[in-house]
Amino acid sequence: DGADGSAECQGSDPSLNTDYITWRNQFANATTDDACGIATLSYTQGTWQTVDACTEQITVTVTATDDCGLTNSEDFTFTIYDTTPPVMIDGADGTGECEGTDPSLNSEYIAWRDGFAGINGTDLCGTSTLSFVEGPWTAPDVCTDLISVTFTATDDCGNADSQVFTFTIIDTTVPFIIDGADGSAECQGPDPS
Repeated sequence: DGADGSAECQGSDPSLNTDYITWRNQFANATTDDACGIATLSYTQGTWQTVDACTEQITVTVTATDDCGLTNSEDFTFTIYDTTPPVMIDGADGTGECEGTDPSLNSEYIAWRDGFAGINGTDLCGTSTLSFVEGPWTAPDVCTDLISVTFTATDDCGNADSQVFTFTIIDTTVPFIIDGADGSAECQGPDPS
């Protein structure tokens, strides 16, 4: 008996994968029997091979040895896959003061968007890349502009996780009075109005 094994990636070093260690220490679930005595199992590990960016494999040779030194061996393969998306931590909605009639040009919004809303993307088994997709700007009232932006963390295996955050632009700046001057005129009658 005995069987090949597989597990989800747990980190960058496949030899530390707890599922692999359990499988290996249980001799790939193999058992042994000897008609004329007691047989024991042992294993010999091969080297980890990178099949692709998402898969690591190792061959383990399980050997049964009896009291007379007779042996029988069989190879089993353990495969580690990465199907877990990155984890997105932190991140927050943002706000900014109105800077003009086109909210997409707002410098506070652009800095927030290009900074991925403060998100950090981490991946247990590799690296992750952040990207964003902007929704449309909406104006719930004359003093406010809103946009929802979908941020996505994608790892080397194409596993991805997304979160949506909102940026709000508000107008709290009082208007300017430009130029203007005191005035005077010659009297034109008894009613100055």
